[in-house]
Amino acid sequence: FRGPVWPTALLLGLLAAAAIVVGRVQQVPWLSLGAAAGAVAVVGVWLFTTDLSAPRALWELAAVAIGLALVSHAGAEWERRAGRSTGPPRLALAASGATGSWFLLAILAAGEATQAPLWPLLVLWIALSLFLARQAWLAGTSLPLRGAAIGLALGLAVYRATHFGRVGVPVPDPRVYLAIVVVLGLALLLGGLAARGERGRALLQGLGLFLAVQVVDLSNTTFYHAHDPWLLPVTALAFGALLAAAAVRLASGVIGIGAVAVPCFLAWRWTGEFAARFPAVDAHRAGLLLVLAIATLAGGWPAAVPAGRRGRPWTWRAGALAAPVLLGPVETLWTGSFGRDLSLAPPLLAGLLALSFVAPLAARAARTGIGAWRVPLAWYGGAALVLLSRVAPEAIAVEEEVVAAALGAALLALLARRLAHPGLAWVASSATAGVALVLAIHALDFGHYERSAVPVASWIGYAHLVPAACAVVVLGAGRAVPDPRAFRSLLPGLGALVAFFLALNLEILGHFATGARVDLDLERLPARDVTMSIAWGAYALVLLVLGIWRRAGALRWSSLALFFLALAKVFLYDLGHLGGLYRVASLAGLAVALLAVSLFYQRFGFRRPWNTVP
Repeated sequence: FRGPVWPTALLLGLLAAAAIVVGRVQQVPWLSLGAAAGAVAVVGVWLFTTDLSAPRALWELAAVAIGLALVSHAGAEWERRAGRSTGPPRLALAASGATGSWFLLAILAAGEATQAPLWPLLVLWIALSLFLARQAWLAGTSLPLRGAAIGLALGLAVYRATHFGRVGVPVPDPRVYLAIVVVLGLALLLGGLAARGERGRALLQGLGLFLAVQVVDLSNTTFYHAHDPWLLPVTALAFGALLAAAAVRLASGVIGIGAVAVPCFLAWRWTGEFAARFPAVDAHRAGLLLVLAIATLAGGWPAAVPAGRRGRPWTWRAGALAAPVLLGPVETLWTGSFGRDLSLAPPLLAGLLALSFVAPLAARAARTGIGAWRVPLAWYGGAALVLLSRVAPEAIAVEEEVVAAALGAALLALLARRLAHPGLAWVASSATAGVALVLAIHALDFGHYERSAVPVASWIGYAHLVPAACAVVVLGAGRAVPDPRAFRSLLPGLGALVAFFLALNLEILGHFATGARVDLDLERLPARDVTMSIAWGAYALVLLVLGIWRRAGALRWSSLALFFLALAKVFLYDLGHLGGLYRVASLAGLAVALLAVSLFYQRFGFRRPWNTVP
């Protein structure tokens, strides 16, 4: 084993051929697999005891492995031509096992030969893949096809991990390497499109596995940026196109999701380092065009292909998320191209792109009815509206996230009413509740808002009244969407009440504040405290009137709770500094006031027939 292995390989070939003949004559076909496994073991011993740094050693390995695998394959071809008795094609199955064993040895050689070039290994992998493809047809099974795709993927991944990025290791140009990957993926795609039945499905599924392994390998962007900054986005487009074609042919939801996720993931990984390494304006503009092309491909193909070839509804959902997911890279590259002056442009571009996907869906829904197209219209339309709802807040640049979320919720609720889609209504209602929670956090963060000399028409009013109005829109539109869970309408109603209540209190605090920002001074200010208590009472009265008018029990109960809170604040806090008989008198006044409020609500707020309506 210290010299060339080909003399030993000739003997191994004769033994393998004899095993095929004897096994067929004696009806022991698995004897050929045993002989092939012995040949792999012998060559493996030579492999791990030989210096593989010289290209000659790997070329010798490739020739020996291909020759011995060809011997096993010849047995499978002989079995087919000579005819066989009823039963599985055993020699073809044995040949597949032998070829798979050689493939495993070739992958191990890629990790062992850390100084060797790629080309002999690539020739070996491709030859073994062709053998497996033919043996799958001879054996009538699709498993060897999947094995070929996985073998190619693992072989390239092992070679990439042990060679790329190491000093003094000869590697191919990254552009050539990625071109090889794309060509191999294209070969799997064309084979899957040409083959029929299960074998075609196996090749296309193998394509998905092959590209999935390569995406994990490509996640380290530093190496590729050092050679060519445009490799990854171009590769993302190629991978997305290959996966989209496979998903359309198979109508596969899993591969369809991959056709959207893979290019978006590569675009995200590429953008951050690209923007830092190449700050030139022209480079950012070219990168922006590439990211928009990736978003167009990832989001557009599920909306363009026929419904029967698209796959499960999750493909629609994934495609609709492409434009929102890539909004971050678009904003980064837009800022590098045009600065921060036009911050509304990225969401506008992404929103218009998402809206363009809605057009073919809406046209089909108009022809065939909305029933089959409700899911894609809801997801694509919702994504477009959410993106476009960010445009105006970005232009105003005050509480952008909160106001954009509120506007997006209102638009989603209107779309939910148009499509009769309960899911969108739930999203809109939950968003309004989330906005109210964020507003409450901001209100408790004293000093968050600037003090304004003009009440209501201030940034405090804008940040709270716009979300409150949007919550009212969500409440009204959501009631038109059929849904047995009535709890949904409580979320936007609570959001509107909280937003208005916070705006009222912040305006009062801002009016009595003395600094540049709205802050809560813990010292007693009788004028401020009484004004706030009166405002609470007036707000409770407004809620009561609305509850009676709209026959809404939730508004009337909210009004009652706020009245009790206002009365308790007046007598226990505003008048809390009193002592002696004055304190006794204030407590007596509290009791009388509570009794009066109770009688008032019983007479006007909860009398029949009003309380018969929940």
